[in-house]
Amino acid sequence: IERDIDLVEYTTVCRSPVERADAVVSIALVEAVPADDDLVGMLGDMYLHWAQHKGLSTTVVHELLFADGATQELVLLVGGVAAYGVLGGEDGIHEFNYGKTSKQPKVGRFVRVRVLPVVDVPGVDLGPQQLESRRGAAKGPGKHVPRYKSRVTLTHRPTLVSVQAANGLAPEKSADLCRDWLQAELARRK
Repeated sequence: IERDIDLVEYTTVCRSPVERADAVVSIALVEAVPADDDLVGMLGDMYLHWAQHKGLSTTVVHELLFADGATQELVLLVGGVAAYGVLGGEDGIHEFNYGKTSKQPKVGRFVRVRVLPVVDVPGVDLGPQQLESRRGAAKGPGKHVPRYKSRVTLTHRPTLVSVQAANGLAPEKSADLCRDWLQAELARRK
């Protein structure tokens, strides 16, 4: 109980609908070049383990791997009371330094973490007439999903905002999660 007191106290402070919303966490390398370490994968694992430890739900919405198997991009849906309020502070550029304590020159690698609230956007219609959806099968093993099953692209026609996901879910479930992700992207733009 003691380890969860901080989270419980913080969630009582989060009162607005945005702070109490679920969160989409998007993690990607700033430069799309593989690093020696799987930085995106390590950050993704950290967020997944933290959320599961705190009793929050997690779903891998999208994963893109480099040819060497390192994670290039990872998008997670974290659900639970005040998930966005708690994770919102993670939004920004995270720097990883190499060579600081050795004779090698210091090298920095940068990872962009975007934390978006899943909230309704006033004046934005996400009905079937406003969305273009493309669904297809995906194959191969993943890193954060056992095996890819679907690839879904969802575009909001009026704004042309689009999300594309590859994951281990059935296409219908993946499309539902893409709708949440698209809704979060549109909320960020308002």
